Amino acid sequence: MPSLLPGEWDPSTINLAKWAPGLATVASSLLGMEGANTQAEGADIAGQGALLSGSAARLDGYRRRVAAEFQAEQLDMEAGQAVAAAQRAAIEQRRAASLAASRAMAVAGAAGVDASDPSMVRLISTVAGEGYLRAASALYAGGEKARLATMGAAGKRYEGAMAEELGLEQERAYGLQAAGMGRQADAYRLSGMGSIAQGAAGLFAKYGGAGPKEPSTAGRPWLDEDPAPSGNFITDAWLDF
Repeated sequence: MPSLLPGEWDPSTINLAKWAPGLATVASSLLGMEGANTQAEGADIAGQGALLSGSAARLDGYRRRVAAEFQAEQLDMEAGQAVAAAQRAAIEQRRAASLAASRAMAVAGAAGVDASDPSMVRLISTVAGEGYLRAASALYAGGEKARLATMGAAGKRYEGAMAEELGLEQERAYGLQAAGMGRQADAYRLSGMGSIAQGAAGLFAKYGGAGPKEPSTAGRPWLDEDPAPSGNFITDAWLDF
């Protein structure tokens, strides 16, 4: 083994037996901190995923409300069209009744029948009554159709509002979940720091801040005196032990 220069550190003087417990404590603490940091990163990722899920839920609720509002507007248009169509049908029924009554009077006049004849009066009254009845039926049918369409529009708006509210509730729930994951990540990091602190406290309690102590030679009198280094690292480490 080549000679060492004055003041040069000699690796063969390392006593592994004295340092091994402390190194094991340090390694265990570092591994504990690394594991805690990994768990904290997982909790952070889960929290970010929860926030994204909340945003997606809110957006889905908003889209559902917009779609429901569009359907409600279509139903409102159908209701208006139904009322307009019913009014037009009623006008046509009244006009048809009026034309039928006028034709009956014309035919009766051509046949020499007096328009004031009771039979003619009954005939004209019957034609006019049927015309007004058909007009009222058309108005009622159109109004009923418009009422159903209006109710459908109100239902769609309520459905859209509930979908949007559900999206907001889900966003709030996911936000709370993300906050909880953040607290959990902080707890993991504190656990890792506690592992390091525990390891440091263990080292201080074991060595009292003065480094590893020489192992006792009780029962091993042949170690009372340190043998001269042999120049072999393994042999010297064994003798030191």
